[in-house]
Amino acid sequence: MGLSIVSSWYKNNATRSELHGIPIILKDNMATEAGLGMKTTFGASAFHNASANEDAFVFKQICEAGMIVLGKANLDELNGFKLRVAISQDGRRFGGQTLSPYDGEYPCGSSGGSTVAVAAGFAPLALGTETQGSISCPASHAALYAMKPSTGLLPRSGILPSSTTFNAPGILAKSTWDISNALDLASGPDDTDPATLMASLHRYGNFTQQPSSNWSDWRIEFADTDWFWSSIGVYSDGKEEDKMLSSAREALARMAGLGAYVQVDAPMLSAHLSREEAPEAMAKLVRHEMQPGFSGMFSKLSGTQVKNISDLVRFNQEHPYQPSNSGLLQQSKLSRTRLYQNLSESRYTEILHRAHEIGIEQGINNVLDKISSRCSCRPSMDVSVYFHGFLKYSPYFDPLIDTNELMIGAESPVGTVPLGTYPNGRPYGLVFAGRYLEDQKVLSIMRLYEATFPARHVPCKLRWERVNTCLPWALWYSH
Repeated sequence: MGLSIVSSWYKNNATRSELHGIPIILKDNMATEAGLGMKTTFGASAFHNASANEDAFVFKQICEAGMIVLGKANLDELNGFKLRVAISQDGRRFGGQTLSPYDGEYPCGSSGGSTVAVAAGFAPLALGTETQGSISCPASHAALYAMKPSTGLLPRSGILPSSTTFNAPGILAKSTWDISNALDLASGPDDTDPATLMASLHRYGNFTQQPSSNWSDWRIEFADTDWFWSSIGVYSDGKEEDKMLSSAREALARMAGLGAYVQVDAPMLSAHLSREEAPEAMAKLVRHEMQPGFSGMFSKLSGTQVKNISDLVRFNQEHPYQPSNSGLLQQSKLSRTRLYQNLSESRYTEILHRAHEIGIEQGINNVLDKISSRCSCRPSMDVSVYFHGFLKYSPYFDPLIDTNELMIGAESPVGTVPLGTYPNGRPYGLVFAGRYLEDQKVLSIMRLYEATFPARHVPCKLRWERVNTCLPWALWYSH
């Protein structure tokens, strides 16, 4: 499909959009048919030779706009949902470990490959996906602008869904204008994805043609630090984390100095639910939705005998290997999904309703309604500090995961902007969030932030001694 469209453009000398001819990278959980010459592996060796029978809908949209797909980005195996720890350094089986161009370390999140592709200059734009911080986390640590739009704004058919309800594609770029333009081109109704039909009814105007705003137009709340930041220093260098929090407070003080109304430490009614009830509800929903979602994608692939999760678990058991990190041999999430996908329809509906209640009525809307705010912001934690070696990782004491648990249930737009850097050069960012389908407002404050604050930090050239850690192990021992 993609090749025939491109051929017709050159034949007719047609310009399709403002991004016509601009390169873009796809995360390799997005289906591409065999004619394009790129496999659809989901980062798993079980699908190393697999091709899709049909392109992902969002891929069709960007092809229609004239964008050029340079390649597909590495990802955590199966969106990071193979292992017990979803955000994981050892979850890239087929493509090897993606490394940050800033410090040569783990980039954070299953969209880390898409993020690194943009940060390292391979392409100005990339598509990723997010269920729980998989765009906002790596974007923060690569000094990028990124947008995980409201669920349904971008079509999801043809994308491996960790959750058929909450999983959403998003855009990573070096400017908010690129994000706005790409959203205009890639969004739209998809008859096979009901969420896009709902979102299209509430979309007003083009994202690139929104009126500009001043800081005096904004009322902003800063998430409850007494709760979300109570674990500072528990797992890492508290002094460096304090500096990051101070950077966020200084940025908000500057916004206030320029006219914005800023409420710091705004309480959130459901904050105390973000460490137990919210993640427990999301885990049940993901396990319930993952089996039909994954199996539905697997069944549409050629070049593999794996057609469902049970096949995949069996394949992994029959094809063991010896990686440098033994954690790759685990598949506890897949096994639990296979064995415990047993919610009744009424129980599933009950839990889904509760997740929405925690995230919306008691979460983002609760806070914004209180202060009549148009947007909410919070700092993104440096996952490399919290997750170093994964020896002290606790999913219940990471502020980024705490807040993401609530944003997931709200299906809200989440926009990431660069904020600062650690002494080792690794960036961290600030994240803006708004109500469901208030994506224009989030993009508007991101544009204002970009015009007000210093330019993003560009990675320095990596030292030569790091090259052996940046290339796949097999390349060094293949001869």
